[in-house]
Amino acid sequence: MSLEEFLFKSSALTADTFDLSEWGRIAVGNFADVIVIDLESFAPSADFKTWDRLSTGIRHAIVNGQVAIRNQTYTGALSGRVLLKNAAPWLNGICRQRIAS
Repeated sequence: MSLEEFLFKSSALTADTFDLSEWGRIAVGNFADVIVIDLESFAPSADFKTWDRLSTGIRHAIVNGQVAIRNQTYTGALSGRVLLKNAAPWLNGICRQRIAS
């Protein structure tokens, strides 16, 4: 699978599948998490049994406007939100940082 296909399937396609029209793409007004990956050293480490392992090569991650990974180290930030389909907007994390215009 190409990098482009992997990124599409793990972001835009997933958002579309769950009818999350404001997620999955970096665009003005959308919600966004940003991941900086070192493609030379990237390797996934987690699976269903060891879901809490961080992948190698993830340099930085910004989740809901908060730095979650800095220089390959988890910062302790817990800024992610659970998304519940058809729930009240505040339950779906509408307070997330939106991409500024």
